[in-house]
Amino acid sequence: MQIVSLVSKKGGAGKTTLAVNLAVAATKAGAFTIVVDLDPQACAMAWHEQRDLEHPLVVPGKPSELMGLIALADMVDADMVFIDCPPGDDTAAREASAVADLAVIPCRLGVPDLRAVEQSVALAEQAGTPAALVLTQVPPRSSLMPRAQDLLAPLPVDVAPMHLTLKNVYNVAHLEGLGLHETDTDKNAQAEMQQCFAWIKDQIRPIVGAEVVRVEDDKTDDARLLTASERPVPFQA
Repeated sequence: MQIVSLVSKKGGAGKTTLAVNLAVAATKAGAFTIVVDLDPQACAMAWHEQRDLEHPLVVPGKPSELMGLIALADMVDADMVFIDCPPGDDTAAREASAVADLAVIPCRLGVPDLRAVEQSVALAEQAGTPAALVLTQVPPRSSLMPRAQDLLAPLPVDVAPMHLTLKNVYNVAHLEGLGLHETDTDKNAQAEMQQCFAWIKDQIRPIVGAEVVRVEDDKTDDARLLTASERPVPFQA
């Protein structure tokens, strides 16, 4: 099982948008995928409630419930788990990164956002987890790219070679409970997200995942929630 946490000190960086779109990409690739929504605003859950399709599954939870949810995901043989963390919650970000194979930091192309990345990278370092950064909501032909590269260069974080362009299709798809891979409105946006998913998979591939402890308790209702529907085709890592 591969686990990716999405963390950011800044709100509005695109954690939920990236989490659900990566989850849809993973599902399309044949992975049994779960999004764990730790954000009190429950935006990932709201997105899932608009869907006609059940997969990828979205499960709400509190940071204190994270280990139990990860153990349940392992028990039902999930292939990939994306943890959507609340912004500015250092404890949740640290705990989510500690159980993850990779901490992904979405970041907008603004100087305050770029400067806040250092704190997110530090949280991943404290958890002993590699960090990767994806630039999101990048305006076309932005003049800030050289400045962003200068600010990020000293940090111990791998920066995705592609970025996600600012496009309205993200908002439209999200409101309809869809991922970019489930729409036909913007092939370029789809290609960017597919490249992002492939790059993140490559970042995880050489990493040995954190050990997950199986637990037996009174979580049977949650277990039924995770296994209620037919499984997708087994995922090949």
